[in-house]
Amino acid sequence: MKKSLAHLPKRKHYELALVRDIILDKFSDVQMLILFGSYARGTWVEDIYTKGHITYEYKSDFDILVITESKSQANNFSGRHRIEDLIENNEKIESFV
Repeated sequence: MKKSLAHLPKRKHYELALVRDIILDKFSDVQMLILFGSYARGTWVEDIYTKGHITYEYKSDFDILVITESKSQANNFSGRHRIEDLIENNEKIESFV
């Protein structure tokens, strides 16, 4: 398991910092944030191509596990959806779906 984000480009560091700040602002007892999936492995994809008159775009998203101290925070689905909305609607974050 990688313990560094050094394999990611600076743009992804910036986006992850924005995601981190949004999460920490909304959850009061975050113990740990874990990036997993393609960005953690270094196998993410950002591919745009045109075939005929159709443009196809495939982009990996961030997969993030949020570990909280209390179950009440972890089970707060409305809070989770608010956070997802804040991240998805932030024009500076392109890697979150």
